[in-house]
Amino acid sequence: MAKKKQEVKLKEPVRIRFKQLANGNQSIYLDYYTGDVIRKENYVGGKRQYEFLKLYLIPEKTREDKAKNEATLALAKAIQSKRWSYKMMHTVFRTPTSQKRM
Repeated sequence: MAKKKQEVKLKEPVRIRFKQLANGNQSIYLDYYTGDVIRKENYVGGKRQYEFLKLYLIPEKTREDKAKNEATLALAKAIQSKRWSYKMMHTVFRTPTSQKRM
């Protein structure tokens, strides 16, 4: 039996993450990955920034709760795509400081 090839998983620059709260809700936040940092031949790791969206998922007990969570998650995904496109636009089309016009 042949082995399946491993799929290459690209790192997303903006990722949706969840934090479990004490009251049972989950807080939604964005995790920005800005790349790897190497200092003095030692690998330090990637820099990260966080943006808390003040959006919350509630425990799903009824259909209304499930619908509310789906709407909240759709809003979080819309914010993520907006931040991702903004980040890509500013990292790809950025001109070096030596080539800027005066």
